[in-house]
Amino acid sequence: MRALLRLRSLSSSPRRRGLAVLVLTVLLAPAAARAAEPVADPAQQVRAALYHMLMAEILKTGVETATDNARWSIGKVNPYPGLKGDKVIAACVNWDKTSLDQIDWYGYAYYYDRAEPRRSGDEKHMKLLEDTAKDDCRRYEATNPCRCQVVDRNDTDALSLPEWFVRAHIRPKAAP
Repeated sequence: MRALLRLRSLSSSPRRRGLAVLVLTVLLAPAAARAAEPVADPAQQVRAALYHMLMAEILKTGVETATDNARWSIGKVNPYPGLKGDKVIAACVNWDKTSLDQIDWYGYAYYYDRAEPRRSGDEKHMKLLEDTAKDDCRRYEATNPCRCQVVDRNDTDALSLPEWFVRAHIRPKAAP
């Protein structure tokens, strides 16, 4: 929100408006490049679409409980995107009621390592983070018709869809 307010104040003159556009372009370019990468496999297209929808839903939620020694207060913006160490998000999804238009999900949990730089090659370490995030997520399974699974690893799609779901939602190719 602070960045948005700052950009509004920068855009008061034509010269500053150009600066605001430049700043936004530089900040958004990596995300746009990732989103623009073509995906040829229909199953990957389904997974990528659901990953982006689910991550958007998760990241727009505020913090629900005091975390990290109250560094993030209840209601604050989700801090996951800004975490620098290794990180994992697990979410509780009901695939039976999920479609390509809406994801039926009940909650999420993330776990991260504050150590920097990331230990990207350490699979044992990542497995520990995944298991911990899924364990934290399981509180939603206890009272909802959903299953917890890893959605994101270090800002990368880690979503695994049920085979039946993919088969049911792959759109047939158009006739030539």
